[in-house]
Amino acid sequence: MRRFDFDTLLVALNAADLHRISFIREVLPEASRRGMGVIGMKVYSQGHLLGEEGISAADAMGYVPSLQGVSTVIIGCQTPAEVEDNVRIVRQFVPFERSRMLGLEAQTLSNAEKFTYYKMP
Repeated sequence: MRRFDFDTLLVALNAADLHRISFIREVLPEASRRGMGVIGMKVYSQGHLLGEEGISAADAMGYVPSLQGVSTVIIGCQTPAEVEDNVRIVRQFVPFERSRMLGLEAQTLSNAEKFTYYKMP
């Protein structure tokens, strides 16, 4: 990002990001300063973020586009039912309030390493 001029940036973002090598803190402000569009990926952390130890798909999907500067997200799907669920979630999307964002961040703290497994130590 510092060596070349790009229009957009693809970056891993989810509700556990702030707890470990945070792209939200380091990358989003720089992308904003440069006027770049931001595409969020790893929103579900390949499913690790979902379920009993994590958060709901609607919360995971809504968290990332609620971040300042995020233009869109990409989601990997394995079944047609997952595609349909994601479409339903997106159609109902309303940006999250700060209190909801903080609550989701608190929920992901205890398993942050698992939820951000793709980051280098």
